[in-house]
Amino acid sequence: MGCRVFDWYGQGERVVFIGTCEHGSHHVFDDYGVTEFIPIGDSRYELVGTGFTNYGMPLIRYKTGDLVELGNQDRCPCGRAFTVVASIEGRKEDMIKLRSGRLVGRMDLIFKGLEGIREAQIIQQTFDDIVVRIVVDRSFAEGTLRKITDNARVRLGDGVRVRVEIVDSIPRGTNGKFKAVVSLLNREDSRAGQF
Repeated sequence: MGCRVFDWYGQGERVVFIGTCEHGSHHVFDDYGVTEFIPIGDSRYELVGTGFTNYGMPLIRYKTGDLVELGNQDRCPCGRAFTVVASIEGRKEDMIKLRSGRLVGRMDLIFKGLEGIREAQIIQQTFDDIVVRIVVDRSFAEGTLRKITDNARVRLGDGVRVRVEIVDSIPRGTNGKFKAVVSLLNREDSRAGQF
């Protein structure tokens, strides 16, 4: 669209907030909450935060499970004295790529309004083959399988085969999380649970 893109990072728990300044640095906004960087090795740190915005149920030293690499801490040309982060790991999602070249994101919408699903992961194996793994609870109804398939076809079109698999659990990566969408296209390692 001919404009610059600014990245923002946060969570629903609202304990840590990171944003891009006009010079491209990713700053941790220290006035949003107290952010701690717990070293885990390999020059990476886990983000642990205490937010300033939740008065009803404040989260203190909340372990986000997200990892960062710290950037150059020399003063940014923007003049902000906030901590600079070089990269953020966690909750990055792949996009589904259709044969036409179109990229489809926000696949979580196929589960909107459906009950009985505890966790879900969408895996693109080929341009024409999608597997939806779900972990269900007791409120899950068999008709929900059809709704997931129908919702996926609305977003992806009829040319894509969608299979839904009920599984006991979804494999986690080294950060303890799983990607909601995994595309195996152009990956050398096509094992969905390995991140």
